[in-house]
Amino acid sequence: MAFQQNQKEASRAGKRIFLITPRFPFPVIGGDKLRVYNIVKYLSNFYSFTLASLYSTDEEERAMPEQGIFDEVYRIKQPKLASYCYTARNLICGRSLQSGYFYNSTLKKLVDNKLSGHDLVLAHLIRVSDYVSGKGVPSICEMTDAISMNYERAGFAGRRSLKKLIYRFEHKRCLEAERTCLDGFDGCVVVSPNDRDYLTERYPQYSRKMHVIPNGVRVEDFPYRREKIAAGKIVFIGNMRTLQNADAAIYFAKVVFPGLKHKHPGAAFWIIGADPGKEVLSLASIPGVVVTCRVDDVRAHAHDAAVSVCPVRIGAGIQNKVLESMAMGIPVVTTTVGAEGLLGRNGQHFTIADSPQEFRAGVMELFTDKSKAASISRKGRALVEERYSWEGMLRSYRELIESVLNGAGECKPQ
Repeated sequence: MAFQQNQKEASRAGKRIFLITPRFPFPVIGGDKLRVYNIVKYLSNFYSFTLASLYSTDEEERAMPEQGIFDEVYRIKQPKLASYCYTARNLICGRSLQSGYFYNSTLKKLVDNKLSGHDLVLAHLIRVSDYVSGKGVPSICEMTDAISMNYERAGFAGRRSLKKLIYRFEHKRCLEAERTCLDGFDGCVVVSPNDRDYLTERYPQYSRKMHVIPNGVRVEDFPYRREKIAAGKIVFIGNMRTLQNADAAIYFAKVVFPGLKHKHPGAAFWIIGADPGKEVLSLASIPGVVVTCRVDDVRAHAHDAAVSVCPVRIGAGIQNKVLESMAMGIPVVTTTVGAEGLLGRNGQHFTIADSPQEFRAGVMELFTDKSKAASISRKGRALVEERYSWEGMLRSYRELIESVLNGAGECKPQ
């Protein structure tokens, strides 16, 4: 059932924005939730917001939105059975499984009834774009990533399996869903030029609707503390629920880390992230591997690491884990996929490694060359301060919203 919750003592004068999210954005635990939280927290200084969101976990049901962001909150439970049924429906009718999994008839009725009282609708991810289609209200889709690129990579990474076939299958349907978004929304936002280029290469007619607004970091929340470094400590930060993070953790722990442990017996690999599945949890049986599950403060567990790794082989967009590690001054070794969209340079702001041998060499260099590690630490922090503050990024978001509200339609690309 949906319910309404007043969040502000008085509605803010001015334009009203209707935000639709596939998952309740609280508690804020990283990834997509962190991005949409920062976007709306900033924009709520200028607009009034209504939130309509699905939830599926007890934690999301108990969570309370932060005061002062929303005028109204509608939270609707999405039973697993309903998700499975609508996913099966989309499988049969040739539509994206993503959209089916997050379809809810109660949310659709709510959007139909409430949307006309708002000046603009902001859809978070293509998963909820169908709720907005054909409503005639100025609209922006916060795509975040080109999810089709993510599935294309997942479909060809590693050994053949049933999952890989599903990813290849879903890739084509997500690509069509993204085309529909580009056609129907007034603007679409991704975090990386790579995601924009992937979509505009396939749909050049919509290039002027595509906007790149990267992720940011609140640098004041990530203090630079490198006085005490735990020798041999390697961290990997990320929500383990996601395909790309689970794959990265398993790959590094099983393929890369044993060789590092042999060369540096004191090495320890810490997997820091919520919701690890059985396969990730089983990695703790490997000598030197620590799986923390969810922690109260990621920074407290990661700040003293000698190296942060981002061994993602599947993915799209900009990796928050890389930005946050650089903000803390932890030298980063990442794949090319993990570095996509970042303005830094290999060997100066981070180290790029795409094979197990390159990863082991990159990590060992940072273990043994203290001068190199210190240089990458300082330059990484400086890059985040100069180019990746949330406030700077989100000013572009407000400019896009004003452009759409003023009827500019196809705005100048960012």
